[in-house]
Amino acid sequence: NVWLTHDVAPGGNVTQASTQESGRAPRPAAAAEVLP
Repeated sequence: NVWLTHDVAPGGNVTQASTQESGRAPRPAAAAEVLP
């Protein structure tokens, strides 16, 4: 949760991309994109 928030807060790249694709849940999408 911490590492995810960190990558999402400062970066905003993964979050924005995930949010636009998902349209709601950027957390699981971001984790999936960052993990693999």
